[in-house]
Amino acid sequence: ASDPNDVRGWLTVLEAERAGGRDLAALARLESAPMEVRLDPRLRLFEAGALRRCSRYPEAAVLLVALLPDPAAAYELGLVEFARGSFDEACAAFATAATAGAEAVDLIADAHYGRALGLERLGRYAEAADELDSAVAVRDKFLEAWLQLGLLARYRLGDSPRARGALARYFELGGDDPELRRWLEARP
Repeated sequence: ASDPNDVRGWLTVLEAERAGGRDLAALARLESAPMEVRLDPRLRLFEAGALRRCSRYPEAAVLLVALLPDPAAAYELGLVEFARGSFDEACAAFATAATAGAEAVDLIADAHYGRALGLERLGRYAEAADELDSAVAVRDKFLEAWLQLGLLARYRLGDSPRARGALARYFELGGDDPELRRWLEARP
């Protein structure tokens, strides 16, 4: 209220709404921002994410395409396309996001993971496993990626040694699945 042109202030308020699970309220609040503030790429990216979380995919996609080739926008676009079932487009967007600078470790790892999930949906299992390898190479403590790699190697690729290695790392990181643990312990 004291400075309606402060983009960081708007982001703080909007992130608080998002953290509380109030994306619709955040979108309504954003409509009251001055137009020059709403056009800031950071707020456009926030708006697109809120639209995606509200399942308003076409609107989110329009905003995100205008922000490309920003890696964060590409990642968000990958999420939109994945939610719409457009797995080829999702994989392409995640591939763009994975080219982010080295300082964006989490974004890069998440982009590889997202691309792996898309490739798996497309039946391209070996490529999906390679993307999961890339995800854990960037962020070694990526619990979900280790689990997904273990499952993919075991059930889709028939690669027991690769599955065992990935699942062992998953359990080292605190993962828990009694059935997978029994399978892992039953194998020499």
